[in-house]
Amino acid sequence: MKNRPTTPLRFLLSFLLASVTGAIHGKDAASDVGLSGLWMETNNYPASSVIRFERSGGEWIGRYSQVSAMQQAMGFRKGEVIIRGAVADGVFKGEVLLKFKDSLRKTCPTMDTGAHWSAIELKLIDPTKLYGAWLQTYFDSRAGRECEVVAQKWQVYGLERLNLN
Repeated sequence: MKNRPTTPLRFLLSFLLASVTGAIHGKDAASDVGLSGLWMETNNYPASSVIRFERSGGEWIGRYSQVSAMQQAMGFRKGEVIIRGAVADGVFKGEVLLKFKDSLRKTCPTMDTGAHWSAIELKLIDPTKLYGAWLQTYFDSRAGRECEVVAQKWQVYGLERLNLN
């Protein structure tokens, strides 16, 4: 599998195709598929890491199995739970763990800029693809702005199952 960023247009087309295919066949393309196994972040380049999904009670949790150098610099570690949630009707809804750069933590020492959980929603396109987005918060770290939240935006995110056969 070649590790390259997915363009927003390519992502949108894949998502729409899967939705139409599911509607035509009267069910979700991946409604009976579990998430167990290894998944690679496919459009998070160059911070593409590998996640291992496993069941935990009524939800799925994903732990880093391999962590890119860029994400290690942000404080992520192998074995850390970074995604959690449930699948219903072929849609994964849950939370993703986000961490801020050291520079923001130093600039905004009075803010809670540590690790935090943010909303994520991913659609099972087929048994090997999860595509969707997670909610990113942007801060203004300029002097005098007190590190206020200036925007929230959904960031495109995709995972593809690794075939180990």
